[in-house]
Amino acid sequence: MINSLRRFKFLYSVYNFFHRKELVHNEAAFKQLGLKKKYYSPLSGKDFKQLPNAETGSMSIDKHKLLSTNLFKSLDEMNQQSVLSFEENGYAIIKNYLSVQQVDAINDEIASLLNEKKIKFTNGNKIMFAIHSSMLLRNTGNNAALKGPLSA
Repeated sequence: MINSLRRFKFLYSVYNFFHRKELVHNEAAFKQLGLKKKYYSPLSGKDFKQLPNAETGSMSIDKHKLLSTNLFKSLDEMNQQSVLSFEENGYAIIKNYLSVQQVDAINDEIASLLNEKKIKFTNGNKIMFAIHSSMLLRNTGNNAALKGPLSA
């Protein structure tokens, strides 16, 4: 039912209004992008027309900057190709970026957060906003080595 209601922008805004805790972090991103939006505001492609490369729908990656990052330099050829094809594919897979121990710790953390009802599955099988409930998950995503290629 909630998915049906989300089709209506007014109802979507009302739904979002009552989920401030999960969405307030969007305001900083909106401000950075120059969008005059509140955390509860719906977004559409029209909101992004003023952004660079909005007409083509792509954000250009500075390949020179990407190639000079420590993470990229440390990757094997297969992982480098995956990162280089990010613009074309819309994703990159960096195999073995996390150690087995790190993956186990992340999985244990998610299981614990689910058991404690601090996070939940939404929209079928997605876990949203888990980084706001776990320092381990937040630190994994905020890794400086990973941020280099992401900001290229």
